[in-house]
Amino acid sequence: MALPGREGTPRWRYTYNGVVYITDETSRHEITSWRIDGKDNSVAPAVLELGGLGSHAVLIVDSSGSMRKNDVPGYNSRAHAVYDCLAKDFVEAQVADGAAKDVVVTVISMSDDATVVLDKQPLDESLATTLRRLGKKSPRSHGNYVPALEKALAIMAEDAKNRANLLLLFLSDGAPSDHTLELCKHGVNVWGIDHRDFPLMDHASKGQAWSCR
Repeated sequence: MALPGREGTPRWRYTYNGVVYITDETSRHEITSWRIDGKDNSVAPAVLELGGLGSHAVLIVDSSGSMRKNDVPGYNSRAHAVYDCLAKDFVEAQVADGAAKDVVVTVISMSDDATVVLDKQPLDESLATTLRRLGKKSPRSHGNYVPALEKALAIMAEDAKNRANLLLLFLSDGAPSDHTLELCKHGVNVWGIDHRDFPLMDHASKGQAWSCR
């Protein structure tokens, strides 16, 4: 068992394949993780050739339904908290320190699909205002990682020739929902149907009808 959360809620600690994982009390949602075998010291090879000046930061922000939860002190929702922290700690802190004029920021909203809500906006005080406005929008549905990551990679690949630096930040409060789109080995979307509608799950014996889920 790990140290409890800020409000005394239980947390669990697991170690697997050289990685320590901290989860919530259900053991279904990862809170944080870190390697303990030293294998993360190596530098991954670059796959994009940079050829310009300045920097481009691409931010993926979870906009799934769980981000509506009101469990961050001082904020109406998790989404409100993350966008305000981006405005305060990512933008305003750098502006106060004299951020370069050639830094731009793209924001991708991650839900069922991936939507670019800000495209290459300069890192200045107006960006902080825009981020706080985005935090007032209501999150919904699932949080599919793959579409968001693919869109981020495409954006960075297209802009690499114009930049000296690229940065990707991925901000989410839970596990991916991509599996909800997949079919089981029997060809049934077991995550996309109502669990009360049992006949749709009758691709296995009654004792194992939910085994694929």
